[in-house]
Amino acid sequence: MRFRPENGDVIFADSQGISRIRVGDQQASIMTQWCSRSVYSVEGISPDGQYLALVSYGLQGYVILLNINAGQIIGVYPASYVNHLRFSADGRKIFVMAKNGLIQMDRTRSLDPQAIIRHPQYGDVACIPEP
Repeated sequence: MRFRPENGDVIFADSQGISRIRVGDQQASIMTQWCSRSVYSVEGISPDGQYLALVSYGLQGYVILLNINAGQIIGVYPASYVNHLRFSADGRKIFVMAKNGLIQMDRTRSLDPQAIIRHPQYGDVACIPEP
């Protein structure tokens, strides 16, 4: 969960997906839904509240970076058995403690998200609601 002071939004993730509560609203609105076969956990929100980092489980795991406002996958990075994840203060770097040690990822450099969205074992990584 993260509070975004610039607009008063509260962003959180649960078993349904990523949701937002706006100032003055009494109910959350779903921004992004998980697919039923997706197996991953929410590990971090960037300091500016713009990006959400997810981690898929398993040997061939990935760190998946979502743009919260757009509800789109913008980056995918290979990382197996992630134990801990943190964004740098400026949000450009992602530091991941994985099975083989510390990995530093650059938010602007990733695998092609379209090549990774369909995971061979777990199916779709994220489902975006239809407009």
